[in-house]
Amino acid sequence: MRALIAGRGRLPELVAEAGPVLVCALEGQGPERLSPALTFRLEHLGTFLEDLSHRGVTEICLAGAIDRPGFDPAGLDAATAPLVPVLAKAIHSGDDGALRAIIELLEARGIGVMGAHEIVPDLVAQAGVLAGQIDPQAEADAARGMALLDTLAPLDVGQACVAGAGQILGIEAAGGTAWMLATLPDTPQRAEGLLVKAAKPGQDRRADLPAIGPDTVAQAAEAGLRGIVLRAGDVMILDRPEVIAAAKAANLLLWARA
Repeated sequence: MRALIAGRGRLPELVAEAGPVLVCALEGQGPERLSPALTFRLEHLGTFLEDLSHRGVTEICLAGAIDRPGFDPAGLDAATAPLVPVLAKAIHSGDDGALRAIIELLEARGIGVMGAHEIVPDLVAQAGVLAGQIDPQAEADAARGMALLDTLAPLDVGQACVAGAGQILGIEAAGGTAWMLATLPDTPQRAEGLLVKAAKPGQDRRADLPAIGPDTVAQAAEAGLRGIVLRAGDVMILDRPEVIAAAKAANLLLWARA
């Protein structure tokens, strides 16, 4: 049996549509349009995992946006107390480090972890231009953006940046892609800007593989960018027909770069 720990956004819905799953959610951070069968607090994680085992769950998929939860030691239950060292490590790590710690914890319980892209493989962007046209400047800016993301990967910062006219205009951090796009500097280079997205080299791809959807296209257009560049095989495109149509309507380049 497979369980889905669902966060916000479209991705959990697509995973649920792909086959039967037990939908679960962190308390207060559930999906918008799915009804979780189980909710849990971080302080009761051990009890939650025991419940999954009793239900015959052997696989878990983590999908959707979740804010880093708080942790109240006073609310800790007996089944979760032995997990405190792992939880402490996760709470004080970057996103990738936190997810690695949680995956290790699940695997130690005999529960395998599957990435959303393994359940819905058609989501992964394959190399090609989906909207607009590439020119030498776009080539150069895309290469600069990808090189920056690869350089920052050991710092576990983010999975996106904005590159344009030979400059880096923004770097994704704790606020996420939407915040980065909404706070870009108002410079002439912005009109040449490309939103560049890629997974971090060496990250565990079973969780937090980057994704774009129609909202991402709308945000890039509102920010006045020229387009969106994804590393092929590294980024999921949610609701692909709508994303392509929106990019074409906004006259944006949409390129999955090999």
